[in-house]
Amino acid sequence: MNKTQIQILYFPDCPIYKELEKLVREVIRELSINADLELINIQTKEDAEKYHFTGSPGLRINGKDIDPLTENAQVVLKSCKIYRTEEGMKMIPTKKMIREALKKEEMEGKECCKI
Repeated sequence: MNKTQIQILYFPDCPIYKELEKLVREVIRELSINADLELINIQTKEDAEKYHFTGSPGLRINGKDIDPLTENAQVVLKSCKIYRTEEGMKMIPTKKMIREALKKEEMEGKECCKI
């Protein structure tokens, strides 16, 4: 079974990326997902361009941002990211959003239901 690759992208002064890391680790444990979690510190313009950094903290699962609206977003160096959640605008995704994104990615990686 392949490991799920999870990345948290942040800039050094981001006040909230550790909270996102804590939530992600909780969801990984709750779902018993085989995952690697990588923290990526975006320090330069080159880093921002390399990772298509669209704000801090960013969350990607197997290379895909959990916020599909960021696909065409402008690359930034130091900017906070805003997530649209069922609770309104937040600086990090909700636990429910993280859980759903991980479950979706897990299902996409499996070949089920073939006749």
